[in-house]
Amino acid sequence: MNTISEKVAYIKGLAEGLKLSDETAEGKILLKLIEVVDELAQDVDNINKDMDEMDDYVSAMDEDLAEVEEELFGDEDDECECDECDECDCEGMSKTECPNCHQTVYFDQELLDGDDEICCPDCGANLFPEEE
Repeated sequence: MNTISEKVAYIKGLAEGLKLSDETAEGKILLKLIEVVDELAQDVDNINKDMDEMDDYVSAMDEDLAEVEEELFGDEDDECECDECDECDCEGMSKTECPNCHQTVYFDQELLDGDDEICCPDCGANLFPEEE
């Protein structure tokens, strides 16, 4: 007996074997309790079935999302962590550490010539705060 429905069926069989009668007060109560438990078992079975379907659906969505992430972002381990090298397109790029979150940030050197703030893409902090 693994499922609740199987256990309820067993209890129903016991009740029939004992020849419970709805003529007595105790018999009425026991038969009604068995009826309620049977309905609850059916509801639990339906919920479990729905959860299994939902689990399959969420797993499929997770796999699809992983494919989309791979397509959009690629393998993040392939990012270059150098100043300038022959293996990547670092020419004209500068790197600095964010004073707020301490992440290494690469940016185009031409941005230094402008008056705009250069902000960290991770935390949004100004990479070059004005000194007071």
